[in-house]
Amino acid sequence: MKRQTPEDFYSYAETLNSKGIGYFAAERVALSKQTAMKKILLLCTFSLLCFTLAFGQSIYTFQFRLQDSVTRNAFLVLQADGSGFIRYKLADALIEQRIQEALTDPVSFDEEITSVLFEGTDSRLVTGSAPITNFDVQFSSSNDALTPAAITISGSKGKQPAGSISDITFIGNEQLSKEQVLNYFSASENFYINLFSNSTRALSPLEKNTRIHLIIVANTNDSTVGFAANKDMAAAEQLFTDLTDVIGIKPMNIIKIYGNGYSKASVLNEIKKFKPQRNDIVVFYYTGHGFRTKKKATHYPMLDLRSNAKQDYLKESLTVDTIFKLIKDKGARMNLVLSDCCNWDPEMPLPYVTADPQTRAGNPVWDPEKSRALFLNPKRTSIVGVAADKNQLAVSNKKYGSFFFMYFRDALQTEISKTNTNKPDFLGWLNIFESTKTQTFRKSRKTYCSKPNRPENICYQTPVFVIQ
Repeated sequence: MKRQTPEDFYSYAETLNSKGIGYFAAERVALSKQTAMKKILLLCTFSLLCFTLAFGQSIYTFQFRLQDSVTRNAFLVLQADGSGFIRYKLADALIEQRIQEALTDPVSFDEEITSVLFEGTDSRLVTGSAPITNFDVQFSSSNDALTPAAITISGSKGKQPAGSISDITFIGNEQLSKEQVLNYFSASENFYINLFSNSTRALSPLEKNTRIHLIIVANTNDSTVGFAANKDMAAAEQLFTDLTDVIGIKPMNIIKIYGNGYSKASVLNEIKKFKPQRNDIVVFYYTGHGFRTKKKATHYPMLDLRSNAKQDYLKESLTVDTIFKLIKDKGARMNLVLSDCCNWDPEMPLPYVTADPQTRAGNPVWDPEKSRALFLNPKRTSIVGVAADKNQLAVSNKKYGSFFFMYFRDALQTEISKTNTNKPDFLGWLNIFESTKTQTFRKSRKTYCSKPNRPENICYQTPVFVIQ
């Protein structure tokens, strides 16, 4: 297969743009005003780059039986973005099945979720000969973490048992040995090579001299979103500090605008002052309120940068369009402007949406070469991502903050994970964006955002990404 190049990436983006989608813009759906107004119980906050080990990948071994009562030994890998696979042995055969978190029936914003279904697809023989069939895996909450609990019939939405499961063992990355992996993989397969190969190359002098400039704008004094902004500010710094270490580049330059220093003037002043080098990377991160006006033409929202509620939010705001242009004009090689905010009427109230329970997770093991492929490609690139399209709101909650950026982070971690069988590739950004868009949309569509629980009250959120 021909290896795809950065030019392929931009060609693909141009194709999307020619179809009216934008450079990877999510599809847009028109809602009636009556239907749209029922969506007001979404949390409209920016909440970016939440990073915690609770969202890493999970590995389990277990035994299970289907209706033939034959015991199978299985090895399950679940990535941070809800995708994964199971490899299991049946007599002399080795079988693999992909799994993906299922879109389940919607729940109320105040309803607790205690289980998650992962649907099985694309079963295939790896070696040997045996009948194969897809099945689903039900994870249930135990000690505040999801663990495999049941095998169910494919397509039954977890309601029809397909067999039994036993001897479930969680395996941390530090416990994963070559011998254990070789029970299910050959030494020539990407899963084994990614985990145990030490083929990290030396960086060039230009690459070593690269620096990430992280600009954090956090409305920590706001009574409604301040709790999330404080969490997110620390989380963003941690995530990009870790990425800096894994990539092997210069220490990060961090600019933080928060607390009593939070204002439109401070944002403009700090952007004006910092001076990235031509090979540097700039990440702009905002956590606060967002909105749009009726006259706003582009997809991007406006950032509410008032230092106090008495100020005029129209005067004390900046559009994401403006931020994006100011950042690009600084001349860095790579720019990443990401926002998770409401893109609708500024008067919407701020309730919360139930979070899915999380699987038990090991310390994330990130691949330096995969990380470098994303951030050190010599092609000059600018990316902007917003959580919601025009006239939509962004789902969040008090525990995890923004779901859009939670899923972006999960997708990024999955792309650079050593337990992912992918290879280092700049086009991995497409996987990250598509996963973020899909997971955010799916989460919104399985949540009721207002009472009563009926179809028109289901949440709706479609992120938009643009790559230049």
